[in-house]
Amino acid sequence: LKLQTGVPTPNLALAEKFYKTHLYEANKTLEPILDLYNFKSQIPAWKFELFAAILVGDLGRGEHKGADLINHEVKSALNNTDFEYQYHCKSWKEKLHDDCRVDHVFISYEAGVAELDVRLVAGKVLAPQFLSWEAALETAYTGNQPNSRFRKRISFKTVKEEGQMLLQIKAGKLFQESLLL
Repeated sequence: LKLQTGVPTPNLALAEKFYKTHLYEANKTLEPILDLYNFKSQIPAWKFELFAAILVGDLGRGEHKGADLINHEVKSALNNTDFEYQYHCKSWKEKLHDDCRVDHVFISYEAGVAELDVRLVAGKVLAPQFLSWEAALETAYTGNQPNSRFRKRISFKTVKEEGQMLLQIKAGKLFQESLLL
């Protein structure tokens, strides 16, 4: 991968190279070993976050509070499944505020990552759903025995209906790119 210096901008070519090298080919290489030892392939979240950062031209926040990237939250899940949001006891308010502010990159993929869709949904579109969780979050983190984590989901259906397709990969190859890029 050849990196450019300066401020990140959306880079479809670099995102495609990253996908092929670090997601698709790496997964193909590991799959026989994973099968032999009875493990299921799961791409680490940071790889999807880096892939999304390259694709949309954003930077990681470098901390574990709030959104994954400066202007985007990144979620990944197997195709046709919902996307999980976790809120932590000490930082839930900041995270909930960020989720309403930033745009959301949703990556749906098939096992083996040969099939992959990337959709973008504006935070303001999802904000009513996030804010509807606020009372439950407040309850979960108050009292004598507060929860350590709180989990909620955005449905795949919502993402499919509200999201703008940024990128679609089929059989390990770029199939469709959005006019947004």
